[in-house]
Amino acid sequence: ASKGIHGQWLLDPMDFVIAASGGDMSGSELSAMLEKTNIEIKVTDDGSIGNGDIFVNDNITWSASTNLKFQSLRDIWVNSEIKTSGNNSELCFNAQRDIILNNNIYINGNNSSLIIEPNMGEYKIYAGRVIMSGESPYLSIYRNTYKVIQSAQELMDIPFGIYSYYALGKDIDFRQENIDGNIHPIGYSNNINSADVFSEFDGLGNSIINFNLQTKDYAPGFTQEGDTTYLSGCASPFCNFRQISNLTIKNAYIKVNKGFPVVFASLLTASNSGIIKNVHVDGIIDLEDASIHTAGLSAINYGEIINSSSSSKITLSAKNNYSTNLGGIVATNLGKIKSSSCYADIDLGWYNSSSSAHTNAIGGFVGEAGGEIYDSYAIGSIKGYTQGYPGAFVGELSGKIYNSYSAMKIDSNTSNVCGGFAGLVYSSDTIISNCYWDHSICDLDKGIYIMVWGEKDFDIISLSTEQMHKQSSFKGWDFNNIWIIDEGSSYPLLRVANA
Repeated sequence: ASKGIHGQWLLDPMDFVIAASGGDMSGSELSAMLEKTNIEIKVTDDGSIGNGDIFVNDNITWSASTNLKFQSLRDIWVNSEIKTSGNNSELCFNAQRDIILNNNIYINGNNSSLIIEPNMGEYKIYAGRVIMSGESPYLSIYRNTYKVIQSAQELMDIPFGIYSYYALGKDIDFRQENIDGNIHPIGYSNNINSADVFSEFDGLGNSIINFNLQTKDYAPGFTQEGDTTYLSGCASPFCNFRQISNLTIKNAYIKVNKGFPVVFASLLTASNSGIIKNVHVDGIIDLEDASIHTAGLSAINYGEIINSSSSSKITLSAKNNYSTNLGGIVATNLGKIKSSSCYADIDLGWYNSSSSAHTNAIGGFVGEAGGEIYDSYAIGSIKGYTQGYPGAFVGELSGKIYNSYSAMKIDSNTSNVCGGFAGLVYSSDTIISNCYWDHSICDLDKGIYIMVWGEKDFDIISLSTEQMHKQSSFKGWDFNNIWIIDEGSSYPLLRVANA
């Protein structure tokens, strides 16, 4: 046959719906056809009613070495499972706008391919995963070829400084796999302060589980330049990739051992100069020695963080330890953070000034915030003594914050120098707009503890927990597209996190 050994069948209405009933074709019908021939479903503008979309609302499964291609004039929605186990099979999505995954895609055959091409839009994973378990899989996203990672050892073997694309082909549990040598940050190079800024990593909705990192195992230590010794290295699952997306990190444990200090410690990456998008992490950071920038997600952010979250317990466990900046999601923000959240339990330890940890900018969401923050929140607690001015949302602020809130319980050892939203504002250009804090749980009188530039009116409002559970309290917030609330029972949550 001219289109391959199985030939090809082309279907091209204006809209196309694959559904068990009421659609243009059922998943079982399409599955049966794929056992015999290649299928291309192409939406064309034939003048009929429709937007040019394709909806996969019924499961599709086949085992033959055949190809399935979707081509739309607008969006492709994968709302049901697609699974191919055939060797040398191919699944291709080509959309003029967005490709949205709300269910799982399995590419289980050997030498099989997945191609994702949103021409003028984005590819988005909301609720699904892409599992590529066969040998020698091929993956192309935005016409870039990705190396598919299928083991913990392959993660450890990702090199520093080589421009490439990587994707996580399945969940990887470090407790279930053996590796050569000790665990170290992915893409790590010893004696390098700012690590790999070239590579991109797409988790495909999959998870890295039980990543247990201890600095004594790879000795980041110090860098010598002439007569000067510099602290160097990071303690985080990743160094500084250009982009990290669609990834979950579960039950990570990051320990900065005594005698092995670092510049950066976090549950995701040392520093972000590009994009972190749709990334969710949870775990523990235990500082027995110094970390200059410590955070639940990214120690420093120069780029963009979008639709991401962290759930962390951060503990300074050593007497006279220090972390210059510390935040529930980012320690130092010089970029943009949008639609992101954190649940942070921050324990500064050593509850008196003479034996305290040395901490400066401490915030439930961000330690020191330049840049911009939009539609975000911090929930959790801060306890212990600090030498700086902590804030329930941000410690030290010179940037701009819009439509955000904090609900942090503040320990009595911290509350005497803490702001209900911000600790210290030190720029006359600072903006706080449509922001709130829960005074019922932090018991603070001031939204901002101290303003270096004198008094200035900010749009920041103190609410009780009861008021924080009501949509009407949040004036000007978008509850149709960005926020969602269980009226009377919960704080506002981000819609994208509950998709």
